Amino acid sequence: MGLGIAIGLAWGFAEATLFVLVPDVALTYLAIAGPREAWIGCAAAVVGALIGGALIYRWGARAPSSLRALFVRIPAIDHREVAAVRGRVGRSGFTALFLGPLLGTPYKLYAAEAGRRRLPLSRFLLISIPARGIRFVAATALSLWLVGGPLEMWSAGAIALLATGFWILFYAGYFRLKSR
Repeated sequence: MGLGIAIGLAWGFAEATLFVLVPDVALTYLAIAGPREAWIGCAAAVVGALIGGALIYRWGARAPSSLRALFVRIPAIDHREVAAVRGRVGRSGFTALFLGPLLGTPYKLYAAEAGRRRLPLSRFLLISIPARGIRFVAATALSLWLVGGPLEMWSAGAIALLATGFWILFYAGYFRLKSR
């Protein structure tokens, strides 16, 4: 199994279930390895997210209370956010999935709520492809553009250091906003 497939699948699955950091982080580093690894990783992250989303959907359908109790123990997820997702899915159905990335709301919450409501799993997974894929493609394309354009003269190590700094600052801001 290639680097992009392994990292994309694992990270997409992990973030769709219990992990906090989005696959965009991994896609940034895969872009340093090259376009082939980055795009393979991007596709694999979508597949991993679908597998993880299906697992969380099933768990949400069978034991929503235990899943909710677990989710609120994950950093940056609280009861208010779980309730907000419940309301969004109740009002907008699957369309709410597209709001998640814009609002910084984890995909896993939408998967759990879709399962709790017993919305059709096949439709949830079909809508998850663009809902997850749009952001993963954008992150991959932006990272590849930066590596091949403005940062072209930088070494791979320097780009990795810059990416690490970016993600540390990003998540410091994200967790600060979420803690309010």
